[in-house]
Amino acid sequence: IYFTQVFPHENLCLEIALVHVEQTRVPAKRRRRRWRQDYRVTDVALEKIESTVELQNARSLCALVGIDQGTAEFTTEDLAELTKRPRWFAQKIAYVLKHTGAIRQVDRKRSGIIYKAA
Repeated sequence: IYFTQVFPHENLCLEIALVHVEQTRVPAKRRRRRWRQDYRVTDVALEKIESTVELQNARSLCALVGIDQGTAEFTTEDLAELTKRPRWFAQKIAYVLKHTGAIRQVDRKRSGIIYKAA
């Protein structure tokens, strides 16, 4: 969310590494609560770097999510189907895209907010 306050900027380029890691987990010592896991992570080891993604502007954010610049109007439900993530996660993606200027709100209907690539 704080990413939207500094990105995009003409002098900023973010290179994100997509990696595979191996976690070593051990059972938790304490009684499990509703919001805690049954385990704790004791070690994280890098297995391999799969690829890297460079983010320089709002278009690169849209490309990362899979939204074409010529895409017709869409909702967060469409975004959820596109990214194969739940709708609540797609709403977070839409928030970041909207505040970085990658998409803009076109309309609001009963089914949700209608967006279009900026």
